[in-house]
Amino acid sequence: MHIKYRALSWILLCLVATNACRAAVPTDFALLGDGSSIVWSTAPLNKGDVVELHAFMAPPGTIVFLAVCGDRCENAHVVKIISIYRPSANNMTEKYTLEENGHLAFWTTRRPREELNAGGSKAISQDSRNPVAGVIHSGFSGLYTDADVMQIRKSEIDADSVKVRFDGGCYVILSRISTASP
Repeated sequence: MHIKYRALSWILLCLVATNACRAAVPTDFALLGDGSSIVWSTAPLNKGDVVELHAFMAPPGTIVFLAVCGDRCENAHVVKIISIYRPSANNMTEKYTLEENGHLAFWTTRRPREELNAGGSKAISQDSRNPVAGVIHSGFSGLYTDADVMQIRKSEIDADSVKVRFDGGCYVILSRISTASP
């Protein structure tokens, strides 16, 4: 009987060691570039990974865009739009499960301005040269266009999370809270 307990303890030890070896690579968030208002994960995330967004002190109409993009954040496309202003408590937490592999990017916008000439032609803006400029404005249609992207004033980056203070005092914390099963 003593041998069976020893064998069982070895099996448990091997299982624990195997799970530790399969631990996820840290996400490592960073700003997309100097003076950028976009934060992205420098390591790609996997389909099924879960991220949690926590925001507080958001002004009315504030929205966070989550997008998935390639190795240099090219071909970014919005996967989730989250309104983060809550009038009663002015904080919110929401989880999102990634539906595809790729680098995760996010940015925050203020309430879009109403446009009286919706659908009319517009001159090409300075942002049009930014690789994700089209994505920033793509979450709005109809009468609401040209949302102002909030500028990053301060950021704190950890292995699997980032805390960003945007202008106006709005805080957004994005964390990868679980990884997809192998």
